[in-house]
Amino acid sequence: MESAQRTVLRPQVPPQVPVSTEASTHPSPWPSRPSRLTARLRTAGPVRAAPVDGVAVFHRLYLSAATGFGGGPEPDRPPGTDDLAVRLADRYLGALAAAQAGLRPPACWRPLFRLRHHPGVRPSQFALAGVSAHLAHDLPLALLEAATARGVGPEALEADLDGLAGLLEGLEEAVGERVRAELSSVADPLAYLVGGRSAARAREAAWSAFRMLWRLGEAPALPGEFTARLGAEAQSAARLLLTPLRPPTAAAPRPEKGEGRRHGGG
Repeated sequence: MESAQRTVLRPQVPPQVPVSTEASTHPSPWPSRPSRLTARLRTAGPVRAAPVDGVAVFHRLYLSAATGFGGGPEPDRPPGTDDLAVRLADRYLGALAAAQAGLRPPACWRPLFRLRHHPGVRPSQFALAGVSAHLAHDLPLALLEAATARGVGPEALEADLDGLAGLLEGLEEAVGERVRAELSSVADPLAYLVGGRSAARAREAAWSAFRMLWRLGEAPALPGEFTARLGAEAQSAARLLLTPLRPPTAAAPRPEKGEGRRHGGG
């Protein structure tokens, strides 16, 4: 059974580039609020240097979802949820800070930052890749960081993760709206990339990865190996989601009879 007594074997949480001088400084158990979350996203936005910027696309959708998450704790929201939300956002903002400082962000974020200006990648693809990296890699690490900081086991964070559903589902919904606006037909390749995405399934996978990381804390070398594999798998998924797709165009007119021969065809 996973209990708080196992915290003597806490695995190491992978470091990240600090978002600000007060990042990860918690004077009280529950200082974080969604208003702080939105403030951090507003002040740490990417510097847009080109007309096409996939990071800016993801950032705007994230900010929209965070704003909808609310300006303060709801009566039925566990108090630790807001702290977890900020820790999760700081994972992305740390990657953003690293990229803007000329450093290498975590592996799962590299495809998005490398291809952020690619003209063949649609805006919704950038958003999908960002959400995928954030939930598959950052969420398990944010859970691990919260458990380590509070000195509790996984069972103490289950309600906090459930409370985060509003933010994660809001982010998925914002991305889904962007995808639907770009779909040209049911045969659009973008529809195949979207597939059966689900915030609930992504949340369950992140929870399983977190519990595995917690268990692996008994063997000092294993958490790092598992985290590296987690990042590599998320990186592969992001690369797939960022496969350049042609923008929807009208069907080309059929050539007149014999036109192919006149131009050396057939």
